[in-house]
Amino acid sequence: MSGEDFSRVGVLLAELVGECRTLAMDEGNITDCAELLERLKTAGIAMDGLGAALIGRVIELQCKDAAEVQDGCAPDGDDPHHRGSDPGCHGSLGKDRTLLKLVERTGRQSYRAAAKEIWLSKFAAGCFPMFLEGMRQGKISAAYIEALGMVGRTQALTELAQANEEMLLEWTQTQNVKEFRRSIKRWERENGFKAARKAREAGGRGRRESLRLYPEDDGYKVSGWLTGESGSVVIRALRQESRVVVEEQGLSGTTRGAGEHHTGSSVVDLWGHGERNARSLVRILRRVLKNNRRSSAGPVSFRDTTPIRRPVLWVEPERDAQRKPNVATGFG
Repeated sequence: MSGEDFSRVGVLLAELVGECRTLAMDEGNITDCAELLERLKTAGIAMDGLGAALIGRVIELQCKDAAEVQDGCAPDGDDPHHRGSDPGCHGSLGKDRTLLKLVERTGRQSYRAAAKEIWLSKFAAGCFPMFLEGMRQGKISAAYIEALGMVGRTQALTELAQANEEMLLEWTQTQNVKEFRRSIKRWERENGFKAARKAREAGGRGRRESLRLYPEDDGYKVSGWLTGESGSVVIRALRQESRVVVEEQGLSGTTRGAGEHHTGSSVVDLWGHGERNARSLVRILRRVLKNNRRSSAGPVSFRDTTPIRRPVLWVEPERDAQRKPNVATGFG
């Protein structure tokens, strides 16, 4: 469609809106109302499909403008994301700063509803063009695409659904929205494990190591992924450090269950496996920082940056050699 086609459709929509506003309800019978309602619903679905396609097109052009700005091909002074009234390489959104604001204002809907409409439009236009075309033809409603959105939870499942888009689209012709949603859930359960395994196999070959710490409550949550070789190194180091911790605490023997008392040099082991790993990791890092402090000119502080919560049984590393645990209570 050219710019003239867009203008022509806009004029037709304006005329249609005017006719809808001035139609006299008292002049029609039940048959007239039912026939017009059927055509209106079909036209409404097609208009929803056109709206989804327009939203997808706007997002596509905005991404192109942003890429051209990064490459230095856009006019000087353009916003990389074109959030404003200044036109970019492919035009602007007018008085609305963002596409979300445009949909929210023109649709007379809430922020959440507008965001959901944009997500579904982007999902259909970018991943399932057959479903979007079905909406534009008035054959399926946006409710089918919303049900299909359940497969968008993972990239692997989305790719598997894209490969079977024609089959999924055939289901919409013989099933209502409720039945289609059940079919999608059943298909997701049957193919979710297969897609996840395929993603793990593909990710294992080209996956990169990562380690992240996220603030949570009064500490940090650790998340990441290591290769088999790196993971083995970490495991060996933690096990070796755990033995040192156990020996320094005076925990001897092969069985050290929580709440179990021993005599002699043994005490109650109040640490779980994960808690001991966390303690061992902190001890290793403290030694590294201490060595760096000795070799550098300025002191390095590490006590206040330790994010691990103190365990029930706490012994300062510097005093491990002097302090002896209490056999009766398990505390130092």
